[in-house]
Amino acid sequence: MDGTTIRPATGKDLAAVEALLREAALPTDGVARILALTPGDVVVAVQGESIVGAAAIEVAGADALLRSVVVRSNGRSTGVGRAMVTQLLAEADRRRYEGVYLLTTTAGDWFPRFGFTRVERSSVPRAIAETWEFKTGCADTAVAMARRATGTSAGRRP
Repeated sequence: MDGTTIRPATGKDLAAVEALLREAALPTDGVARILALTPGDVVVAVQGESIVGAAAIEVAGADALLRSVVVRSNGRSTGVGRAMVTQLLAEADRRRYEGVYLLTTTAGDWFPRFGFTRVERSSVPRAIAETWEFKTGCADTAVAMARRATGTSAGRRP
């Protein structure tokens, strides 16, 4: 992770983020909207002048959906993905979401290090289930995972 900076994405980063997602065969739908809605909901990993990773959270009611976690193939296993996810989860905790959810077809063994556990898709909150990612973007075979907040009972706070 030497020489890599994690920062909030800007509109100027959209093309690079979408290119990374396409290279990894991940969906790009909704990324532009998330980037435009709330600064900090999309982060990028930058090495020199190049964006080598990206990750996002999508707000859905009192919860959030972790999505679009991608690292360029030559940057994997270097801590870049961990740093981006850690930053987004810290922001989710700061905002006091009741839970953070995700779908994965390839990283079901990677996310438990962040407190995620497998859940039935049918058990996710309605707002999460209604996201494009849950309804359309990910195969029915994708594993649903949840990281529930600790010590909060009222959900999201500004």
